[in-house]
Order: sequence, then C-alpha cells, then structure tokens
Amino acid sequence: MEEKKIRNKRIRNTIVFALILVLVLKTVSWLLVWSDNSTNILQNHCGPAIALEKKDTVDVVAMGNSNFYCSIDPTRVWEQQGIPMYIWGAPSHRIYEIQHDLKTLFKKQSPDVVFIEASCLMRDKSTNAWNQKVKADVASVFQIVANHRNINNLELGRDSYWSFTERCKSKGYYLKTGTKAYKGEDWMKPTKQEAEIPDVAKKALENCIKICNDNGAEVVLLSIPSPNDWSAKRYNAVSKLAEELNVELLDLNCHMDEIGLNWDKDTCDQGHHMNFRGAEKISTYIGNYLAENKKQLTDHRGEAAYAGWDKDCLEYAQARDDRLRALGKIK
Repeated sequence: MEEKKIRNKRIRNTIVFALILVLVLKTVSWLLVWSDNSTNILQNHCGPAIALEKKDTVDVVAMGNSNFYCSIDPTRVWEQQGIPMYIWGAPSHRIYEIQHDLKTLFKKQSPDVVFIEASCLMRDKSTNAWNQKVKADVASVFQIVANHRNINNLELGRDSYWSFTERCKSKGYYLKTGTKAYKGEDWMKPTKQEAEIPDVAKKALENCIKICNDNGAEVVLLSIPSPNDWSAKRYNAVSKLAEELNVELLDLNCHMDEIGLNWDKDTCDQGHHMNFRGAEKISTYIGNYLAENKKQLTDHRGEAAYAGWDKDCLEYAQARDDRLRALGKIK
C-alpha cells in the first residue's frame, strides 16, 4: 500500500511539473512573439501583429521571408490603390511555418488574395527538409523555438520598447535605407535544368493552398527579384509545380525591366534585399498588378471602416519620408 502511495505521488508530481513547464513555455513563447511588436514605428515589421487589425479588413496578405518584408511596402499600395495589404514575414521563413501561420491568419481575417513566397519552398535540401518541418510543427505550439532571437527583449526595463496593443503602422514592411550595388552575373540565364523541391515542401504547399481555398482566398506564388534567392532553375521547378497545382506564379525576376529596377541603386546589400528605392518600385508594380488583375479587390480609401488604415499609413509614410530626408536620400 505504501509503495502504491509513493508511486501515485511521483506520477502526480510528474504531471504537475509537466503542466507547469508547459505553462511557462507557452507564456514565454507568447511574450517572445509580441516582443517583436516594436513601439518604434520604423523598426516594427511584426507579422503576427496582423491580429491587432480589425476583423476582416485585410484583403491581401503576403506570407514569406525577408524578401517580402524588405521589398513590399503596403502603405504605398494603400496610398496608390486603396487595397489593404499586410506582410507576414520572418527571417528565413519556410513553407512549413507558413502553413501554420495561415491557420492563425484565417481565425480573424478573410483575405481575397494570399501571396506565398516561392523561394520558401527551397530553403532546404531534401535531407534537411523533414527536420525543418518537425521544427515548424513544434514551433507552432511553442513559439519559443522560432522566436528565441527575441529573448533579449524580455530583459527588465525593455518592455517599454514593445506593445501588446499598438498596430504595426508599416503593415509588415521593414525600411532599408542603405545602398550596396549588385555586380554579379545574370541569375536568370535560360536553362532546361530544374532546382530540387523537397516532396515534404510540395505537400506543405498543397496544404497551404487547401487552407486558403477552403477560406475563399486565391493563392499566388510570388518571387521577388533576388540574385541570391532565385535562379532560372528555381523558376523552372516552381513554374512546373504551379501548373500542376493550378495556381498562378508571379515571378518578378521576369519583369525587372517593367519594374525599372536599378541594381546599382535599388539594393542595400549586394542583391540580397531591396532598399527603399527598390521597395517603392516593387510595391507600385504589385499594387498595379492587384488593381488590374484581381477584380475582387476594392478601393477602401475614405471608408469609415478603414479610417485606421488611412491614419496608420499616413503616419508611417510621414515617418519613413522624414527619415529618408534626414539621411539626404530624398528631397
């Protein structure tokens, strides 16, 4: 009898410890996610802060990596087209993470169009793809796995630098002011070869498309001009997959002349990311593309329900332009 009591006590203590551990991990994870929601208007590009937008007011969402949040400025899309757009991006984001993010997105928003960054399909070779999928699955429950880089934000006294309630005025865009030219070769030279897309990544994309379609959203695979993250081989592979899955591929690497990109002036780090000049051109192109090709979208400027968008985008544009003037980048 005494032995049974001891065993039951050990089991009870183990369960209590496990519950406390889960509670701590969930709490820290939650704090780490929101610690990225900076009160600095020009530093904040927090994707999960889309949860602070009014329900069913975001019509276009772009989900991807730093290519997206450095290249697409939704405030310009709003200013020019009146289309409410948000960038949900994270460094080195993969398609497995996007799959989980989409499930969260549709709890509060019902966008008509969802852009998915095409290069997120090919962040890893097949040998490592399953490891990354498992990591993404764990991170969907305990976000500390994916957001550990924010741990310094939890230091005492730093809580004033972030907010649980303040909307992200940039709508997910991150301003890059520097200039460092790309001097490399043409990464889009025609070839018949195809890059490898791991099967697990293909399956994750299929799941993403199903989630979007089930919620009434159209998926567009989007590739931002990038000599470091893209190639003709990748275009061939993704183009073939897009056709198989019956989704559109918008590869801006094939429209650089129309966009007017200047690789001497429009990149901040030798082609890895766009600076403010490149982002302005790409944002204008995407805004025009949406207005001309996605007739389900509406110009909401001036509508009472979107007064917050008018206010936020104007405030961000003023802060952005003030910063660029202070640096002598614009007049």
